[in-house]
Amino acid sequence: MLGTLKINKPHTTLVDQVEESLIEYFKEQGLRPGSSIPPEAELANALGVARTVLREALSRFKMTGMIESRTKRGMILAEPSI
Repeated sequence: MLGTLKINKPHTTLVDQVEESLIEYFKEQGLRPGSSIPPEAELANALGVARTVLREALSRFKMTGMIESRTKRGMILAEPSI
């Protein structure tokens, strides 16, 4: 379903690389505000990173309002306010 998301930039942190890969994935999949994001375990596996690294990237997205966690819906893309 997700395939393999590549991380290949040695001069940036792993969390930064995960963020970039996720943004690219969201764009490629045509995800819009309200779209569900795959589960953490699935994303971490596709990226080849530990869930703690993925959670840090997702936490950054939550702080900026890019994603929201919803009870029984999981994570969804949000429209961040400017």
